[in-house]
Formats: sequence, C-alpha cells, structure tokens
Amino acid sequence: MRKLLPNIYHAIISSQAWVAFCFALLCKYIQLINAWDCDVLIFLAFFATLFAYNLSHWVTDKENWRMLIMVFSGLFSLVLGLIYLKIQIVLILSVLAFISIYYSYAFNKKRLRNLPNIKMISIALVWSITAILPAFNDLGIVGFNLLNLVLSLFFFVVAITIPFDIRDLEEDDESIKTLPQQFGVSGSIKIGVMCIGLSFILFLNYFSFKINQFHIPFLVTLFIALIFLLNSSKTKNKWFTTFWIEGLSALSFILFWIFN
Repeated sequence: MRKLLPNIYHAIISSQAWVAFCFALLCKYIQLINAWDCDVLIFLAFFATLFAYNLSHWVTDKENWRMLIMVFSGLFSLVLGLIYLKIQIVLILSVLAFISIYYSYAFNKKRLRNLPNIKMISIALVWSITAILPAFNDLGIVGFNLLNLVLSLFFFVVAITIPFDIRDLEEDDESIKTLPQQFGVSGSIKIGVMCIGLSFILFLNYFSFKINQFHIPFLVTLFIALIFLLNSSKTKNKWFTTFWIEGLSALSFILFWIFN
C-alpha cells in the first residue's frame, strides 16, 4: 500500500485530473453561492480542463496515454456542450476552447503561452469566464455587477498562477516575459498580493458588501492563497505548485461543504 499510494498520487497529478477536479469544484462553489444550477457545466469544466491541460503537455511529450485522455475528454466535452447548452454558450465556449488550444498548440509557429505577457492572462480569462457561464445559460443574467465576480476570479487565478512562473523562472524562455522575469521574484509576489486584494474587494462589491457564511470560504481561500504566495520562491519543488497551489481552486468548495 505504501508503494501504491505514491503511484496513484503521481498519476492523478501527471494526468491533470487534479487541476481539472479543482477547477470543477471552483465552478460548483460559484454556482452554490449564487443559487445557480447548471451541473452540466461542472462536468464540462472538468473534461474541458482535462483536455486543455493534457494538450499542453502532449505538445512536448507525445505520450500515447495522454492522447487517449485528450480524445475521451474532448469528445465528452463536445457532446455535453452540443446536447445540453444553449447555442450562445456553445459559441462562448468555442472561443474559450480556441484560446485554450492556441495556448498550447502553435499556429504560424506561435502559441499563446510563448507570447509576451499573455500566458497568465489567457489562463485567468478562460477560468473566470467559464465559472460564471451558468448566469448566461440558465438565468440570462448580464450586467455590470456580474463583471465584479468575473474580475474577482480573474485576479484570484492570476495570483495563484504567479508561483508557477516563479518555479519555472530558470526554465522559461526570456522572450515569454513572465512577471518574475520582468519584476523579479519579490516584485511578482507584490503584484500577486495586489491581485488578491483586488479579488477580495471585487468579491465583496459583487455581493454589495453583505457577506454571509456562504461567502466566507472564498475569503478564507484568498487569505490562505496570500500565505502560499508570500512563501513562494524558485526553490520550491513542483508538488508545492501542482498540488497545493492548484488545490486552492477547490478549497472554497471544500470549506463550504464542511461548514455548511
């Protein structure tokens, strides 16, 4: 059993099932605190993330088992979207899917993750918009106030992405111009702290500063994210980012489920 558990743990991480699972729980939490109901998008978020992140790795390693995951998750996402979602949402998801694919796969010998200052923005944009899609699909909610929630999630994702760039500082090509490359480790951490602060304020503003026990899990998650961010450095091993930092996406739902 002691030998088996590390192998299972490694398989969950390397297959990108962990990041997909965490993002799906983040989407579920956003639905719960807004009384939205679109479980299809939870499954879609999981399988679409599974596809996108495996594609990012398959571009370089070309492993057959990763291709199988991509085929299964890609087809499942496509079927779910076409059968259960409104055409407007399918169109939005198509744009987000293109951004995700372009992030990993080169068009005209360029891909988003290698364009200056674009890598982090593209990830945060896709995650934040996907998480609020039930507002459009089931409720038809479109308004300025919803932008507060989108931006709150956007800055949260930017903040928890910074430790990954700090970890890869020595490996990333200088042309990518990640935050650590431009502002150094300490400067990047300060930007991350600002992003967490903005996420906090925008989240409160979205609920008109009327916070109840259901909102507290996200605020606690922001505080824990701040602690992780302040302890980030280029010497941290990959488990610090790929498990613990990635797990921050799921923490809000986990806390919500435990206490409510």
